[in-house]
Amino acid sequence: MLLRALSTLLLAAAVSPAATAALVQRPVAEETEAEAAARAALEARAKEAVKALSTGLRAKDPNERRAALTDASEVVHPKVVKAMARALDDRDAGVSTHTVVLLGLMDLPESVSALRKHARRAKKALAMDPGRHVAVLRSIGMHEDQDQVLWLLDGVFVEKEGSVRRARIFSAARTRTVETLEAIFDALGKQDLRRTDDSRRDLRTALVYLTGTDQGESMRSWLRWWRENRKGFELPEKAPTLSGQMLEAWGRFWGEDREQPRQRRRGDRG
Repeated sequence: MLLRALSTLLLAAAVSPAATAALVQRPVAEETEAEAAARAALEARAKEAVKALSTGLRAKDPNERRAALTDASEVVHPKVVKAMARALDDRDAGVSTHTVVLLGLMDLPESVSALRKHARRAKKALAMDPGRHVAVLRSIGMHEDQDQVLWLLDGVFVEKEGSVRRARIFSAARTRTVETLEAIFDALGKQDLRRTDDSRRDLRTALVYLTGTDQGESMRSWLRWWRENRKGFELPEKAPTLSGQMLEAWGRFWGEDREQPRQRRRGDRG
């Protein structure tokens, strides 16, 4: 019976990054015997993955380094994330961006931390490379981490690149919390609204995704709506259905073209 339970847990960890992440983060005191055995097996896999990655990252060929990173990312573990994070500063921009993308898919707080540190460390370089900058912001947004929202929205309307502004707005909105909604309206309230004109379509998409209502592209209309509805406002249980250009822009940004937005996860605040 124990062997069967252990096999099931290991299989789940092998095919499901989310299951692996949950196992890593679960308090040891709450583990069953089978889960403890699975954790030990995962620790062993992580050790092997880190060792293989260390070798792989010494390869001269960027393609080999990318392949080593991809293989390592299959083991969702803090030690693996730490080892992968070193490649964020790889001399090849393609390897660095590949690492950014992979960390966006590894559901661990250490991944968010590594991406944030990279964004701070490479601030000047990212400012000169909008494509990489967007990739970093998108990967941070993939984690739907409420703690990143204020940082994402800080200075959003003074960003020169429209793609970067969109990445900041969409990545914040993906969290789908009342706190995020308040942060967006606070940012709007502090701006000369003429500064938001170039982002009004992205703001409308984000606000519709958050609220389930549509006040068009006029930020004055949205601010008026918020003043009238702020007290006691609760987000819709299901993410609203986007359509037309909003759906196209949202789906293209997240790589989910023509798909509907996700439903709120169990435990989402708002």
